[in-house]
Amino acid sequence: MFGVAQVAFHHQANGSLVSYHGRVVGSSLLCQEFVDAKGNPLPQYFQPRPSTAANSAVKTDYGCDPLFSGASNLGPDNPVLAQDIRQRQLQISRFDHVAISRIPADAVTTSASGLDPYISPQNAAVQVDRVAAARMSARQRSWPWSGSTPRAGRSGSSASRG
Repeated sequence: MFGVAQVAFHHQANGSLVSYHGRVVGSSLLCQEFVDAKGNPLPQYFQPRPSTAANSAVKTDYGCDPLFSGASNLGPDNPVLAQDIRQRQLQISRFDHVAISRIPADAVTTSASGLDPYISPQNAAVQVDRVAAARMSARQRSWPWSGSTPRAGRSGSSASRG
């Protein structure tokens, strides 16, 4: 089976690795944190969903560590989860200069594994102005979610990574 997978699905069988200048920098199947050395998000990148997959013993591990994958198991009425969501909403509101009412659920809640690399079109729309400004590029007029709500028919799909 291993040999068949290596021949037929070489990229997938090896973890869908992403390389930059000949060096493996991650996997397209796992989230990646785009933060500075102090854990602050970098404005030139789209930020992934929050991740609980972090090694709390390592001060520079800000999430997306596959060795610590797993859900928080906090129920929807858990005060710790409510506090985490509120804190994330405030951080995103300040970082992206948007009203809390515009922040979609996937921007403030973790996936079951804590490693989901995808963000929703609504989450991308909240971040696009910041990313464009940080990269000093004009916002593309063709961006379909330039208003406060996404274009009809797009709400259930996933956006690509940043």
